[in-house]
Amino acid sequence: MPRLSSVNGGVSLTVTLAASISALVFIAVASVLGLGLWSGSQNTMSLLNDKAAAIITSAVDRVRIHLDASQNQVEFVEQLIAQGRISPAEQSRFVASLTGALAAAPQISALSFIDVNHQSIINIRTPRGSRTVFRDDSANAPIKRAVATALASKRATWAAPMWLPRSKVTILNLHMPVQHDGKLLGVLVASVTVRKLSSYLGDLEAGGASNVFVLYDRTTVLAHPNLASGAVGRSQAKPLPSLAETGDPVLAAIWSSKNRYPLRINSAGQDFQGHALHIFGDRYAYFYRNVSGYGSKGLQIGAYFRTAEIDTELQRLKWAGLAGLATLILALITAIALARWIAKPIVELAGAASRIGKLEISETVELQGSIFRELNDQARSFNTMLQGLRWFETYVPKKLVSRLIKSGEVGLPASVEREVTVMFTDIVGFTSLSEGTSAPKLAEFLNEHFGLLAACIEEQGGTVDKFIGDSVMAFWGVSSDTRF
Repeated sequence: MPRLSSVNGGVSLTVTLAASISALVFIAVASVLGLGLWSGSQNTMSLLNDKAAAIITSAVDRVRIHLDASQNQVEFVEQLIAQGRISPAEQSRFVASLTGALAAAPQISALSFIDVNHQSIINIRTPRGSRTVFRDDSANAPIKRAVATALASKRATWAAPMWLPRSKVTILNLHMPVQHDGKLLGVLVASVTVRKLSSYLGDLEAGGASNVFVLYDRTTVLAHPNLASGAVGRSQAKPLPSLAETGDPVLAAIWSSKNRYPLRINSAGQDFQGHALHIFGDRYAYFYRNVSGYGSKGLQIGAYFRTAEIDTELQRLKWAGLAGLATLILALITAIALARWIAKPIVELAGAASRIGKLEISETVELQGSIFRELNDQARSFNTMLQGLRWFETYVPKKLVSRLIKSGEVGLPASVEREVTVMFTDIVGFTSLSEGTSAPKLAEFLNEHFGLLAACIEEQGGTVDKFIGDSVMAFWGVSSDTRF
């Protein structure tokens, strides 16, 4: 097993302390910072998701209320006919029932019954109430096709949007087949204007929502606040305006694939979807939900937001992250400085011990105290040892000790017989000189004399053995590898 004095190298205490403390600080601060940033960004996106979900849910509810109320009235009249409580043959009573159903659902603009022979009874809402029209539609090909389709479906269905040029409105028609005693009698038709849907969405925006929309088959707009005031880009061939015709360029770009980014959507069990676009020098987040049951094409009900407010929150998180990073760097620098400060007394002790090992006792300075009790005790003990070694150096030849150290022997060395040269020096007339000289001056004289003589002896390869009064004993003839 090697002796401790023969072990070289090793790991620096300063580096070890600095690395250890820095690693602990880094792990602690980085963990807290990372968790805070992750949690903040998640909360921001969660709040955005919740806001979008609340707005879209409200819009879906309004669309359902608007359209389902129409369906409820049609189903109510259909049940009356199926149960035989009213009959189209009893026109006065039947018209009164249509008038009552129309009054109960203000979103219905007209409630009609078309029998299998295409004879129509139409109850139309007017500013003063309603009026009834009896019409022969046997020559109206679109009406005949619609009746045939409705009778074949045998259930309530929403037809495609239709443009009424005379009224300049777009309507959605709900077709309900009617039968009594297993016999098909005709079709009930509820005509619902879509302009009121746009007004509803405008009310949502006034309540704090942002740019709510209802799309029909993704490519045309069924409802938008901009459509509440009138017809935009509509005709019999095109009953609904395109995305570009609503006067909303942000909505027009909703399906653009350029500069498109995914969004993390927490739909909470609902069919929410979304994405973000970087357009017009800004960023917009779109959220939407597919709603079925109102036509074969389906509806997309949603809203979009300019993300400036969200980006502001994320920017705050970014600055918080940068501040945390700066704090982390400062903490690491402080940790390194603290490690160096803690290790400094130990490093100084190692250096002083190394100098003592080289017998450079006179060049070794005393260690400074420390606020740490253990290090302070260590410095005090070392300084006490240093004082003792300085006295020891006065009486033991340094060269002899050096040779003993270099020999590597532990304990008393074995004696050998060797021919050596011994020199004794003496100061002539020292007794007379000492009688007339004060003690301090005499000591100064002897110290200077011994210093010069010892230097000369060592220069010639000799070893000072001892000082005897004013005499010096030295010897030669012992090599560095001699075992005493």
